[in-house]
Amino acid sequence: MLLTVDAGNTSIKFGVFNEKALVNRFALPTVRRDLTSTFTNLEKFLPEKVDSIIISSVVPEIETEIREMFFRIYGIDPVSVDHSFDFGFSVKYFPENTCGIDRLVAAFAAKERVGIPVIVCDFGTAVTIDAVNSQNEYIGGVIFPGPKTMAESLSSRSSKLPAIEIAARGDVFGNTTVTSIQSGVLFAVVGAAEGVILRMKEKMGNECPVIATGGFAKLIAQHTVSIDRVEENLILEGLRDLFERSADRK
Repeated sequence: MLLTVDAGNTSIKFGVFNEKALVNRFALPTVRRDLTSTFTNLEKFLPEKVDSIIISSVVPEIETEIREMFFRIYGIDPVSVDHSFDFGFSVKYFPENTCGIDRLVAAFAAKERVGIPVIVCDFGTAVTIDAVNSQNEYIGGVIFPGPKTMAESLSSRSSKLPAIEIAARGDVFGNTTVTSIQSGVLFAVVGAAEGVILRMKEKMGNECPVIATGGFAKLIAQHTVSIDRVEENLILEGLRDLFERSADRK
């Protein structure tokens, strides 16, 4: 049994694998100041037995606590994915150690599934759209605010604009303040993603497949033909593949 952990800015995602099969998946909120409640809830979901653990984190201030918790529960020192890992491509990002590990794991997982070239979009707290080119080089991409981040920015900086839930919109014309913000946030992200993907394809070739992941991936994909497929568990499965790859090379 392998436990994969994707620690992001908004939530920590967990995947339990029995060999290649994902048998359980759950998520808990990322709380930087005190992870006590998160850990208490986590133990309700964890399997009794785990053989190995691999972690990808973009929140370094909580990683030590997570590792110590798993050592306490299972007596296992988790593998932490860092920039020394062999992702199967060369990384053209400078400095390389400033590239988010989640971006590299997502690019690796996308390449494993469809080959190269490939574009991978992660729609979360931030949106990242990255690419591995036909020369097998990770060439970076773009970062911009995700839907929830956009909405929160509006409500926090504007006295009369309320906090809203991100929701699907069938019509770009919102006829209330809430639906106007929902349409604005959704279609702003859709439009930005479409524009970035178009420009990337112009440079890389139009036959470049596009994979999307992240909490808002399904919602965004409903409103664009620029995304070829949604892989909800792309990073968790990429961590599984990375673990197997690193174990095979020892």
